Amino acid sequence: MNYINRIIKHIADGNEYEERMVSIMGGTVEETPSQKLKRLEDERIILNLFSNGVGFEPIRKSVSEDVISNERLLELQKLAAPK
Repeated sequence: MNYINRIIKHIADGNEYEERMVSIMGGTVEETPSQKLKRLEDERIILNLFSNGVGFEPIRKSVSEDVISNERLLELQKLAAPK
């Protein structure tokens, strides 16, 4: 029930200043289950690309920083490196 209330509040209160308001208040925006699935799928694809020898720069150019941060991209690159 608490999760549903947060979603309703998020939808009802959402406006163009939402990110600014969240940063001012020190809160975070919830990641919904569907957003999490999408993020995990994107990370799986990127991990596969690194495993197949694609370099950092081509992947960085094809994936927005809004989708995957540089830090996370570097983590995925290290995970894909042969041991």
